[in-house]
Amino acid sequence: MSQDHAAEINYTDTQAFKRGMRQLTGAVCIITADHAGARAGLTATAVCSVCAEPPRLLVGINRAGRSYALVRDAGAFCVNVLAEDGLALAQRFAMPVEGLDERFATGGWEAGVTGSPVLPGALAAFECRVHDIVEVGTHGMVIGDVVAVRTNEAIGPLLYMNGQFGSLMPLAG
Repeated sequence: MSQDHAAEINYTDTQAFKRGMRQLTGAVCIITADHAGARAGLTATAVCSVCAEPPRLLVGINRAGRSYALVRDAGAFCVNVLAEDGLALAQRFAMPVEGLDERFATGGWEAGVTGSPVLPGALAAFECRVHDIVEVGTHGMVIGDVVAVRTNEAIGPLLYMNGQFGSLMPLAG
């Protein structure tokens, strides 16, 4: 590594860990759930595939938030992968609001097969039933069995890195 790009190594500092994680670019998703008519959702980038057979996803959700309890109690959730035109929705679901149902006022949300809200304009919507939850520190690692997938041919994905939203610029090649 050149001197221009050298960085101090710190093995125990939480802030160093957070600075490093801010460099990990992620697709922006809205995780939604509905339990007994109460809806909740949050903006997340901690989403990944677990396996294709059977199809399973993992989402990391802060246990202190209302959305975590709703996903746990509902036993189902939806991962809505946002297109680059989804910035306003991403910001809306990232901010605390009085009534969480207000977050669903825009976007044309529909009830999916699990009852979880599905965004019709999402690049992909993965409807899941909770398979397992592993509580690790402040978060719950929610593993979901995918029961339905919707996809759209749309513009590129909305991305998040270093505290900023962006979009994908394909490389010539």
